[in-house]
This record gives sequence, C-alpha cells and structure tokens, in this order.
Amino acid sequence: MDLSSHRRFDMKHNRHVTKSNHGFTLVELIIVIAIMAILAGAIAPALIRYIDKARKSNDKNTGKIIYDDINNLLASNDEWYDIWCDPWYPTHRSETKFSVTVGSESYNVEVMFTNRSKYNYAFWSSIKELQPLMDSLNKQLDLDRTKNGNANKRKVPVKYKKDSGLGKPSHWGVCRNYNSNRIEVWLMCEGKWDGIPTYRLYPDCCEEYQ
Repeated sequence: MDLSSHRRFDMKHNRHVTKSNHGFTLVELIIVIAIMAILAGAIAPALIRYIDKARKSNDKNTGKIIYDDINNLLASNDEWYDIWCDPWYPTHRSETKFSVTVGSESYNVEVMFTNRSKYNYAFWSSIKELQPLMDSLNKQLDLDRTKNGNANKRKVPVKYKKDSGLGKPSHWGVCRNYNSNRIEVWLMCEGKWDGIPTYRLYPDCCEEYQ
C-alpha cells in the first residue's frame, strides 16, 4: 500500500469515527424526554404519598410526647388537675370551646393551651392558674417562652399542613374533651383566640388524618 492510499484510508476511517459521535438527534431527545415525563407522572403521586405519610408519622410521635408530658404533669399536681376537670372554672372561656367535625367524626373540645407563635412555639394558656403547668411543660420540651425567642432552643413545628377544610394546620393545641375530661392533642389552624382544632392526633388519631 502506497502512502497516498494509506492517507485516504485514515481520512475515511476518521470521517467514520467522527460521524458516529454526533450524539442524539432531535427525535431521539424528544422520545427520551417523553419517557422521563411518563415516569415522573407515575412516580410523583407515590412519592407525595410517602412524604405525607412521613410527615404525619412525625406529627403523631410529637403529639404522643406532648400528651405523655401533660398527663404526667396533671397527675403530679391536684390543683392543676382540678382546674383542668372543672368546666365551670371562672377563666374557662366559651370562645375556646368547639364542636368540630373532621370527616365523618364529631368532637366536643375546649382548647386549654396552645403553642401559637405568641411565645415562639412555647406553650401558653389563657388560664393564668395553669401557666406554672405550661412552664413545666415548656421546660420538659426545651421550648423557649421569651417573646424574642432563642435560635438555640428546640421548637415543635407542624410537619403536615394539608388544609382540612377549616384551614392549614399551623400550631399545636392541648384540648380537654368536655364530655370525658380527657386530654387530647390537636393540630390547630389559625383563627380567633388560640386557633381552631383541625386534626386530633392523640390519643385515637382521627380517621381523616390516618
């Protein structure tokens, strides 16, 4: 093989290699994008359900912690317990009593205290005599009750914020079931006074939240 024919072979070979590295055509790119869109459409609903389930699980665990702490504190102090159970206590307000319907279930509750943003996520009560109970709860939960707050203090944020029809949950409420006097931990949405009970988390999580 002479030198000229060798060069022609190399040039032909190089042209072949260059042509094979041109990449995707427009049609191929459109097909890839379409397949990715179909996969995203199929995966997205399952991913959203998984995220919602994780957020609900986190909130239910937090609700149990709050419930256990309040239950133990009330059991340790007769005066607090008597105030809790007495529906005619002078500082109980009609504005904090609700008949709430969530899905097919109805509840009669009185909001005793919340962690609405007045004290930077710490719990507080409109019942002055229960404030020592709130201080004990905030101390156990390591929550800051100062108005300015403290970035180093732990907060109790709400994870699941889907609108229940009453509003989006924004804070926690500890309620008294005024049929049985039992403690109930609720997610609350914004509203007059301390807010409006939205989902009951503990005990017996409401069916709508499951």
